[in-house]
Amino acid sequence: MDVLKAKLGEMNPKVNAAIYAVLALLRWDEGTGVQRRSLEAFNSAAAAAEAAAAAAEGAAAAAATTEAAAAAAAAAREIEAAAEKVLAAEGVKSTEAIRCATKQLALGFNKQFNAVAAVVGGLLTQEVRKYITREQKAVPNVVVFDALTSCGAVARVPPKP
Repeated sequence: MDVLKAKLGEMNPKVNAAIYAVLALLRWDEGTGVQRRSLEAFNSAAAAAEAAAAAAEGAAAAAATTEAAAAAAAAAREIEAAAEKVLAAEGVKSTEAIRCATKQLALGFNKQFNAVAAVVGGLLTQEVRKYITREQKAVPNVVVFDALTSCGAVARVPPKP
């Protein structure tokens, strides 16, 4: 039996090295004379199985998404109702800005906002680095970041008297 030999350093880096192993196995298969299932048959069977699995997974994901959306909408309505009740009890006149903020809070309730994680993580890392290295004094700030509008505001905390 011939052995496929190749120096890895001389191979084309754009070609996956596994292709050479496949070619060697195909040559070996041909040399043995054993009749095997063709690669085309294997690929079509694998593709059919993959398509069936994807369809089942898609249906399950769609059902879960619908349930999650319904639960989120119910939670949003509950938060809005609670906010209206609190504002009414405190005698606060509901303005467009308050209604907008309440709606944003309700929509963002229990969701992951990567933008918030990135901003807060960056700020926290910066302050921790300042504290550890003692290069700069950490600044006591209040940071507010709205992920829905991607707006941020910083308020400096006044020094202690």
